[in-house]
Amino acid sequence: MNRYSLITLTAASLLAATAFAGGAANKVTGEFTLNDAHHRLVSAHEANGEHPQKGFLLSWTDDGTWFEMDFRDTENTCVKVFADGQARIGGLVSDGNAPQVGRYFGFLLVDAGEPGLFVDHGFTYRVSTEYWSEEARLAVLEWCDTGELAGLANQAIWPYVVTDGNLQVHNAPGKGMRKAE
Repeated sequence: MNRYSLITLTAASLLAATAFAGGAANKVTGEFTLNDAHHRLVSAHEANGEHPQKGFLLSWTDDGTWFEMDFRDTENTCVKVFADGQARIGGLVSDGNAPQVGRYFGFLLVDAGEPGLFVDHGFTYRVSTEYWSEEARLAVLEWCDTGELAGLANQAIWPYVVTDGNLQVHNAPGKGMRKAE
């Protein structure tokens, strides 16, 4: 097979895979470290038309504690991507060995360009210290949509910067982009 045939075949395969997957999506991806302490791996896709919300957030520390969110659980999690490189994702921490399991958290993620080191940043929003709280579930879903904090007892906000790796907020053209409020 000559070089041009291989290039054509590769390009056609990529186009077919994109078409089969429903095209580009509004999503948040990356593997990064926050404030030199908390490691995150995220792949979170916003729902659009016939394509459901999906993905995960995995967080771990060097001492072996970890937790995960499953964004396929649309009753308890949310993914909202905005045109200005920001995303609000969050919901129920569904698995892990950390004290966060059973609580609701939100993550404001800001992709501020390249390189990600010390440019990308965000905030962690602990909605409540209550476990499996319906009030906290509704509050985090509302926060994803509006950016308004619920004002529940024991909520907390922690700022961070990316100190290793890179965070990417992908904005797919024509996929209902909105400005962050």
